Amino acid sequence: MPHRGSLTRRALLTSLPHGVLAITVSACQWTWVDERSRIDNGARQRVAADKQALLRQYDATMRQHPDTTTRLRPLVAEHRSHLVVLGMSNTDSSKPSLAAKPAESLEIATNAPMAVPANAGAALAALATTERMAADRRLADVQIASPGLTRLLASIAGAEAAHAYLLKERLDNRIPLTKSTTASSKQPAGVPSEIDLLPTATMTKIAALQTALAAEHAAGYGYGVVGARSPKASRTTARSAYDAHRARRDELSRLIVARHSRPAAAAPSYTLPFPVRDETDARRLAIYLEEGTAASYANLVSTSEGELRAFAARALLQAAIRASEWRRASIPFPGLPKWSAQPPPVDTGGDG
Repeated sequence: MPHRGSLTRRALLTSLPHGVLAITVSACQWTWVDERSRIDNGARQRVAADKQALLRQYDATMRQHPDTTTRLRPLVAEHRSHLVVLGMSNTDSSKPSLAAKPAESLEIATNAPMAVPANAGAALAALATTERMAADRRLADVQIASPGLTRLLASIAGAEAAHAYLLKERLDNRIPLTKSTTASSKQPAGVPSEIDLLPTATMTKIAALQTALAAEHAAGYGYGVVGARSPKASRTTARSAYDAHRARRDELSRLIVARHSRPAAAAPSYTLPFPVRDETDARRLAIYLEEGTAASYANLVSTSEGELRAFAARALLQAAIRASEWRRASIPFPGLPKWSAQPPPVDTGGDG
């Protein structure tokens, strides 16, 4: 209880003229929006710093080892597309990031010659390590960015993780190199209703969880078909993916129950998006399923926070890696199939 003669916060607010109160509330909202913009701009600057460092490393690697140029050019193009979408394509690579201290950036000395291992395999391994570091940094920014940006950052993290996977696997000669990702990145027209996405602006946290669960149910069914149509050499990969999706399904069910809702049951049967007759069709279906689950997790990222957002971002990243394994290439924005090359929306909503 306040002391006699003291003025409570409620009494202070009610004693103010209406216009002054409106200005006070407005100032609160502007302060909150300004802080959000500062955080988002910092995340964008960190992406720009990391991308410029990666581009320098890719360029130095291709100069040192010209035979790697064909395999690395598609990855370079994806990094440039990330900068374009974030509105950072004109960032001066000769200047350090305004938001990241030198020790925090992947690039230690911007003007120093980039050291590249003399062995091509070691050079690719170094690139894979840098890509993985960048993905980890994106996941950290996912936790603090606004909903309008965090979905995009999670997708970029997925692309960077896929790059790291492809670079590492290529060292082991398990994945044939592709000259272009264009043909292998095409997705079949039409999305099964089980993994249709609700508009992000209207999707609640529970709806996003249920959509992700529906996608996992569909993936579990689909991978049964993938395994049946895959050669023996690919069945282990299909089984591993099937097990991963079942584990995510169970975890999503627990998360939904913890929020006092009933998890959506799997459909009695699913209609495949296209006939699956052979190994090529099976591979296409696996890519399709991974992109569907990645898209559902991208929406969950933007509608959640804290541990749930971290869970969704990691699930998106893992789906992107599995898709790249089946695709034998990467795409710039896993989980965001309709993303256009425009800066992400600025989220300015909320209370002060």
